[in-house]
Amino acid sequence: MDAVLKESGFASQMLTITVPDTEAGGMAARYAELSEGCSRLYKSKIYARHVDGAARAIETSMADTGLFHTHLHQLLIFRGAALPEEILPLIQRCFPQGMLYLSEPLNGVCLARFVGYVLKLPKEVSAEEWLTIRQVMQGKIPLTFSGILKKVRKMQRKSRRSAFFQKEILQ
Repeated sequence: MDAVLKESGFASQMLTITVPDTEAGGMAARYAELSEGCSRLYKSKIYARHVDGAARAIETSMADTGLFHTHLHQLLIFRGAALPEEILPLIQRCFPQGMLYLSEPLNGVCLARFVGYVLKLPKEVSAEEWLTIRQVMQGKIPLTFSGILKKVRKMQRKSRRSAFFQKEILQ
């Protein structure tokens, strides 16, 4: 998938949004807050104009304080060298309680590396192997896809056509 998207002129950038740490009882509210922020973001006309798709994962770790640290990782897929200026203020409006961290833009799409990062894969399992395993484990998907990533995934499921055909559809 990464090669097809890169050949089609897409780039990517990883976004991390953290919300204030919470005790166990507040975790559901933190997950809801991040999910609602994603929903607002995805429905925005600005987002739809500039972002072609995203992969996201909400994860929780333990903070040094003993509280739960909930955060969202997104791999934003777009055309061009960098995300347009309008996107960052939009993200800040959709996640008012969140702290935003944005990686440097990547030339191309590195979905396999993103998956490895958010899932903290053991060194023995490559991200590509995990993606293959994930396809077998239907219904147990810790990542959600939108936009161009969802479109490519559907195309791959419906047929085993060549990458050339998929590339034509993406342009």
